[in-house]
Amino acid sequence: MSSITRTLSRRRTALVLPLLLPSLALAACGSSGNGGATTKNASATLPAGVAQARALVDAASKTPKFFAPPAFATTKARGKTVWYVGDQSSNIIQEWTSGAKQALASQGVKLRVYDPGSASAEHIKGIQLAIANRAAAIILGDGWSPVVFSAQVAQAKKAGIPFFSLVSGTPKFQPKVPGLALDVSYDYVAVGRLLADWFIADSNGKGDALLIESPDIPSSTFELNGFREEVAKLAPGAKVTTKKFNATTAPNLGQDLVANIARTGILADPKLGYIIPAFDSQALYAQTGVQQAGAGQRVKTAGFNSIVPQMQNLKKGNTPFRMDVGGVNVWLAYALADNVLRAIVGQPLVRDPHVGVRVFTHDNVQNLNVNAEDDAAWYEVDYPSLYTTKVWTKK
Repeated sequence: MSSITRTLSRRRTALVLPLLLPSLALAACGSSGNGGATTKNASATLPAGVAQARALVDAASKTPKFFAPPAFATTKARGKTVWYVGDQSSNIIQEWTSGAKQALASQGVKLRVYDPGSASAEHIKGIQLAIANRAAAIILGDGWSPVVFSAQVAQAKKAGIPFFSLVSGTPKFQPKVPGLALDVSYDYVAVGRLLADWFIADSNGKGDALLIESPDIPSSTFELNGFREEVAKLAPGAKVTTKKFNATTAPNLGQDLVANIARTGILADPKLGYIIPAFDSQALYAQTGVQQAGAGQRVKTAGFNSIVPQMQNLKKGNTPFRMDVGGVNVWLAYALADNVLRAIVGQPLVRDPHVGVRVFTHDNVQNLNVNAEDDAAWYEVDYPSLYTTKVWTKK
């Protein structure tokens, strides 16, 4: 098994061939089973589920409000060393690692990074080195499930070292690993609901969607379960089907597999209007399949993560990619550091840090620089400063 990072974008994903498609705003005039929402004048006649979905998308398109956990003194953590074991081949993992290092350094704590690549044996080696060096805490920071390393988690607990994982569960659904302090994550179920809300609003509750799921990545299933549940609740007349593939064992990051799932799905279902994988990096591969099927003028894609190539596609407005749920990566990194600090000084952990997300579409990215991720600009809040000024004290 390899890391979730194999499913996340690398810089070279920007080389995917551009797909030509006239831009359609979420609230564009006219409607069809696959198309845009109704005009504002007709909004009063929308089915209740569609109106609710549209309101939820509108609300999530705004700046995520900061959730402030209880303040506490971090003084006792100063001078400690925390180990971060995580594959650094993905730019997203690099951002999480960098953010955690910055956060801990602000409180006088050193973060030592061990890059195991994608091999499980190297992950085990890194964890064992952390235990041998008497780390103040250990972070499994690249999406690997701690279930795979249950023996090492138990060893860390025996040595009195708190063990954390990252994005392998949700605040509600934690990995079942004895000795695990906490998995710090987005609420992937809520992310899936937002994707569904956009699909429902965009298709007036009559859409035909193909979901692409990777059951070997827990967050993929959590997310798309949220999608399916939301559609069943708000738009039972919509059509949703699912195709699955194992991302962690797929060659070439699953690019060819996902493209083929998209292409064959379109050919099998002439009314298919949406192809939605869990992650926007996988949506890039799906867009290749859309092009191969000659469906660039009718099939739309969406996903989660707000990687730079897809944010660029949104801004251009001439590709099938129409909506991205962006997670505030720097907020996630600081929420991780916050819990690590709490564990070190003996404070209760914050199981749900309420890490914010934001809906991005063609319309609300026009004033953004999308050539590199800039969380302060994209989400309009300096989340790190809120931790350092409102949450962490040095009394």
